[in-house]
Amino acid sequence: MSLPQHLTTDFRLQTTDYRLHTFPTIDQKFLSSSINYQLTDRMKKIIVVLMLSSAAFLQYCSTAKKAQKSTPKINYEAHVQPVIANHCSPCHIPPKGNKEALHTYEGAKKNIDESIRRINLNPGDKGFMPFKHPKLSDSTIQVFVQWKNDGLLER
Repeated sequence: MSLPQHLTTDFRLQTTDYRLHTFPTIDQKFLSSSINYQLTDRMKKIIVVLMLSSAAFLQYCSTAKKAQKSTPKINYEAHVQPVIANHCSPCHIPPKGNKEALHTYEGAKKNIDESIRRINLNPGDKGFMPFKHPKLSDSTIQVFVQWKNDGLLER
């Protein structure tokens, strides 16, 4: 007695499938372990890249906050008044000075725009300050500009 063709084929396929799943060959073991290793290695690379980019982002954020906090604001008493005393006397410091008085906070604050304009001129230009002296350094000029940008603080 013989079985119909479709039953025989199904039985053989089931047997073959059963053997493959139950008794894997050495090649199948190697293939499955190398695939798992590749996926694991790839996931490790992705994790490392994500961690490095996160660290870089957080480092940038914390540095920017520190920079904002650590930059002192320029004020008249500590920064501007010493520059005026060194570079603007005797012309703008009474009693000898006959020009606009800059020795007080109110006088310097009132004339800041004109002072910045004139110290930025070149020697030989009409209105250049300090008159008959060399041009102030860029860092000294920046003290006045930053004082104005910081809100003209007195102390």
